Amino acid sequence: MIRRASLILFTALFLVSSALAARPVIGVTVSARDRGGYEYVSLSASVIDSIDEAGGLPVLLPPIKSLSEIDGYVTMVDGFVFTGGADINPARYGEKPHETVSILLERREDFDFALMERALASGKPVLGICLGMQEMNVACGGTLIQDIPSETDSTLVHRGEGSGHDVILEKDSRLAGFVGETEFPVNSRHHQAVERVGEGLRVVAKAPDGIIEGIEKSNHPFAIGVQWHPESMMEAPHRRLFRELVFAARSDSSSGEVEEASSGGGE
Repeated sequence: MIRRASLILFTALFLVSSALAARPVIGVTVSARDRGGYEYVSLSASVIDSIDEAGGLPVLLPPIKSLSEIDGYVTMVDGFVFTGGADINPARYGEKPHETVSILLERREDFDFALMERALASGKPVLGICLGMQEMNVACGGTLIQDIPSETDSTLVHRGEGSGHDVILEKDSRLAGFVGETEFPVNSRHHQAVERVGEGLRVVAKAPDGIIEGIEKSNHPFAIGVQWHPESMMEAPHRRLFRELVFAARSDSSSGEVEEASSGGGE
């Protein structure tokens, strides 16, 4: 009887420890393109590597047409990364397209917005990168500057040769707490930016010219958007952002509640 009880206890402890040790699954959106009528999807390996190095298990979420089945993705994963890409159709936020706009493939845009709505509602951690940040803003009712060079007086280069600049973070923001710094250099690959901020979102980072570079959802445990590409940068602040995403996803998957990330850096 004692041996049997010991065996049951050992098995229970093993199962619990295995569950805690399991990597949280991070769902990642992918690019979708049309070449001569042939649609295909792709993703930069740097996003996959960043999640893997942070301790997460990256799983690609292809843009399925059966949007009613997206809840299966939401149930399957513990957190989300919405990646970069082309431009959101301005009709989605009530505007006509600027001549510089390169519109997303419809199947990806429809999928991303349906997934963003469900991901935010789930309370699971969400990280939006570049286009992903803009999708978060538009999904919450915001609008975009369609072309920074022609629609603003900014002289800072945000895309192309010589692009890259500092960002300044709000000291009391979750983003600043997660990365452990309030000012650092970033890369820059965008010609659009957040204009009117979506409902429930807070601006937490800006470039020196005032262009919005970071947002977070106030009533959400972890919903952050950054305009730069942290997956392409090896410096500490950018690595920490992925670690905090995975930390929050692990907390959510193991306890059923997303806890406030507390590792905050510590290279």
